[in-house]
Amino acid sequence: GDNSWVVSRILELRHQWARNTTYESYADMVFTNRMASVRQVDIFLNSLQNASLPAAKAELEELQAFARESGQVEELMPWDTAFWRERLRRERFGAAEDDLRPYL
Repeated sequence: GDNSWVVSRILELRHQWARNTTYESYADMVFTNRMASVRQVDIFLNSLQNASLPAAKAELEELQAFARESGQVEELMPWDTAFWRERLRRERFGAAEDDLRPYL
């Protein structure tokens, strides 16, 4: 069944707990005794996204073009990418991911 209400309730209770103990958020509370702060994690994740986004967009465009050449007329959806990535790998390298696994 749908357990999203459970997740919502957990998040709500964590937020209340943090606020009751003078923290701005649950994340602030958790990061109190850690090496990084919430702000440092946000900065790191934003820099990681900025660095990787151009390559991810280029890969998606390449997959979309390959899928179109193979007869896929609709835009790729997130759940399609693994299938088309594997097809492209087979065509380009003549091997599937499972074929390479023993060597990696």
